[in-house]
Amino acid sequence: EFPDTCDYIVNDREDLCIFPESTFSFIYSTQVLQHMPMTFARKYISEFCRIATRNGIIVFQLPNSQPSKFRTRLFHLLMPLALHMMPTALVRAYRRLKYKNASEGVINALPRNVMEMHGLCRRDVVALLRSGGAEVVRVRQNTEVGEAWVNWQYYAIKR
Repeated sequence: EFPDTCDYIVNDREDLCIFPESTFSFIYSTQVLQHMPMTFARKYISEFCRIATRNGIIVFQLPNSQPSKFRTRLFHLLMPLALHMMPTALVRAYRRLKYKNASEGVINALPRNVMEMHGLCRRDVVALLRSGGAEVVRVRQNTEVGEAWVNWQYYAIKR
């Protein structure tokens, strides 16, 4: 959207080795890490610390390790199985109800699986940042991912 002022780079690796150490003075990630297995998210957090410059700012969001509501944990356990077993017409009817404002084209284009959602406990995230040489200056709870998960926004400075 901003070709004159931004460079867009697709990284299909499990790390950020395409960038040298101490490259960026500001690193920001939101609603990304939660959709990958935590082994990769942990690696990315460590990589954020590696590629941040001295006094560089690191800001990212990540929910807790488990949804706060039992109903949500049960949904993430059973829904993928249910979507694979249900007839296509029933899946589309369910999604029409769930996504009332979506067009029929969008509904039909949705995959048969549920988007993965993962998290990491706050203590482990803070430890990862510290081990990467970053000082955690603030951790703020937010509701970006809804109320079913306890969600944290992390602010750190690379020292």
